[in-house]
Amino acid sequence: MKGGCDTGFNRVLPERYVPRLLHVKKITKKNITCTEIPLKKCNYTEEDVFILDTGLIVYQINGENCSHDEKFSAARAISKILSNRGKAKREIIDGNPFSNSAVASYFKDGDKKEKAAPVQWSGNKLFRVSDSDGSLDLEPVEGTVSRDLLVSADVFILDSEDACFVWIGSEASVDERKNALSYACNYLNSTEYPCKSISVIAQGKETAEFEGAF
Repeated sequence: MKGGCDTGFNRVLPERYVPRLLHVKKITKKNITCTEIPLKKCNYTEEDVFILDTGLIVYQINGENCSHDEKFSAARAISKILSNRGKAKREIIDGNPFSNSAVASYFKDGDKKEKAAPVQWSGNKLFRVSDSDGSLDLEPVEGTVSRDLLVSADVFILDSEDACFVWIGSEASVDERKNALSYACNYLNSTEYPCKSISVIAQGKETAEFEGAF
């Protein structure tokens, strides 16, 4: 996954380093994701943990309501990052980080912009993430969106009015599973609602919210 916790561990040259923000989120008891997201204030939530990697300082930002598992996973990821960074160091911030001017300066601040007009919802959209032809692609599923279009062999991204869902088919390939969340993030970043929440759903463990989106 682009920008995930297992990349970017080489020695850092501060003048060339591009700061990045990693979102550490507990999806299920055994599934905690670490995904690179845009450095925007609207992406911060008190429910999760974030890693702000600025090169020489790696900040662990613990949301007020984050879980112990998320803190542990973030700390482990940062340790791996720092292992090859020489003089780079870790700093921990508990709660809202924007009162720290050094940290806040890395985030794009849209708070003072006028509120955009609400996006007119044009209907649910469904996309298939598949490598059945030998290359991993994201393709729109044509026709009326329905639950019957989901097949076990692939991963699907459902963009509904209230949330975005990544549905993992039980027979989906490793690459499809590994890259699905990244595809969903990239897709949302291309829309007028890039901060919409994303939920990962495994086949057979569908939630009422997911079922109600169809």
